[in-house]
Amino acid sequence: MKNTQTRDKSSAFTLIELLTVITILSILMGMAMAIISFAQGKAAEDKTRGAMSAIKAGLERYKVRNGEYPEPMENNGSGTSGAIALYQALLDDGDDEIFGGPNEPSDGDPGEEMLVDLLGKGLVGDDGDGVYYLKDGYDRPFMYQVYDDDNPDATNQNTYDLWSYGTDKERNKTNKSNEPKWIKNW
Repeated sequence: MKNTQTRDKSSAFTLIELLTVITILSILMGMAMAIISFAQGKAAEDKTRGAMSAIKAGLERYKVRNGEYPEPMENNGSGTSGAIALYQALLDDGDDEIFGGPNEPSDGDPGEEMLVDLLGKGLVGDDGDGVYYLKDGYDRPFMYQVYDDDNPDATNQNTYDLWSYGTDKERNKTNKSNEPKWIKNW
């Protein structure tokens, strides 16, 4: 007679096996997310560096055509005035943020004398109020400041400074490693 008290061995997972599988999957997921995050950061950096090269070439064309680099209305290297001035000067759309311009605002439609096409590359931002500016691969405005004879120490070069804060989200706080994280032209 068969003993009804004994159980047949089940082919189900034990709790330990299940936890082991979940742990391995979690580790693999974490590694995949790190790789994806690194790839996205590298792509944003490459996009920013490419845009900076195009902007530099456009600024040289602007200087050849106008005899000087475009100077933002607020030429202090902070805020979005530099990025707006770059957009207006290089895409020929208004000039109310360029010092000495006839004060025509941007309308979002680049002109015929566009010096560089960054619109199709996703490097033009819009603040929603009709203000257009050049942005980096991290979706933040480029920073731009022209050399000023009255304040020669404000820039690192005797032409202009162009930079992106890149991954440095804590740019206003002290950097513990003293290593700048932004992308720059000097």
